[in-house]
Amino acid sequence: MNGNATQAVTVKNSGASDVQVTQIGVTGGAFRVSGVAAPVTISAGQSMALQATFAPTTAGTATGAITITSNAQNATATVALNGSAVAASYTMSLSPTSVNFGNVNAGKQHNAKPAASEHGKLQRDGDAGRRKRDGDFCQRKWQRR
Repeated sequence: MNGNATQAVTVKNSGASDVQVTQIGVTGGAFRVSGVAAPVTISAGQSMALQATFAPTTAGTATGAITITSNAQNATATVALNGSAVAASYTMSLSPTSVNFGNVNAGKQHNAKPAASEHGKLQRDGDAGRRKRDGDFCQRKWQRR
């Protein structure tokens, strides 16, 4: 699913007079027809092209039909439609499949930058780590670059 397929259907007037197509219909919920809208005239010896599209929404087989009504000797012409929908198959992969950080000194914050802050009752005063007298604090979370 999540796809569709389109096939061309040709309607040919092989007679000596014009044919008036009065209706073009499609059955089967997964099918639609486009390219020509009725009413339309097909001149003697000429043809018109329709596009039949199969656009399933669930897995399984589907059937339908295009029915064309006209003033031709065979006033109704039908094209059977059949399709099979399969469940879409999606896969995921990761790259790389393994990450090695090597030797990293524990507790070292060299080349780190603050990623987020949480504000509360105490506040650090610069790098000295002293409390300010107002009782607020800002806790920094560090992220290694």
